[in-house]
Amino acid sequence: MRRPINTNRLFFVIGSLASAAQMIAQGPPWLEWLGWGLVALAALVLVFGARIEKDFHLRFGGPFWRRRVNPYAVVMAIGALVFVSAAIGYYADVRRGPLVWTFGASHSPLGTSRSSGGPLWIDAFQIKGRNRSDDPISPKSAVVRSDTTNRTLVLKFSDPAHGLVPVNEATIIPGGAFTLIGVIPPTDHAKSQGIVSDAFREEFERFTFIFEYDDQKFTRRFSAAEVEGFLATAD
Repeated sequence: MRRPINTNRLFFVIGSLASAAQMIAQGPPWLEWLGWGLVALAALVLVFGARIEKDFHLRFGGPFWRRRVNPYAVVMAIGALVFVSAAIGYYADVRRGPLVWTFGASHSPLGTSRSSGGPLWIDAFQIKGRNRSDDPISPKSAVVRSDTTNRTLVLKFSDPAHGLVPVNEATIIPGGAFTLIGVIPPTDHAKSQGIVSDAFREEFERFTFIFEYDDQKFTRRFSAAEVEGFLATAD
């Protein structure tokens, strides 16, 4: 005799596979792996569904659980929470854009130097990033603007083979890492670049990094406290 189709089990499998297809087709790698995990769960339910239901009701043997609780409803509710959390994480991840920037105490945007017994010099701005997307990126401009004096300094790509290259003459390949350099003109004619830390504080006590590419713009403001932290670390 043919066994009746368990509609709850069928809906669970169809819903899981539909959600997994969206994750795998449109999501980043971590969401794609979650989608494949959902495919595996649907396969387990399809093959061992009857045993799962039996074990569930044996484990939770009270009359309330037997009559009122469907194991697939429980799993789907938990899965819905996981999916919503993943969707929120994905949305937040997308809002960050395709570029990942390296900022922090151990990755200062300031290039510094010091001669023996001399003061600390700030020679250039140096900002590192990476294209984490699967598409090339066409930069338009990269500048650092002083929030104190409104002075603007143009940044260029650092290329080992060609030196400093204007950003609008280059393309950032998928997965490509890069460094932007903005040389600070010297106040001392004996040096080829840079200013002493006290002069830098007056000029760039607070500054903003602006990077324009394709149809997007990335902006990062550095506070006076952050700048002091970079200088203290370098000193």
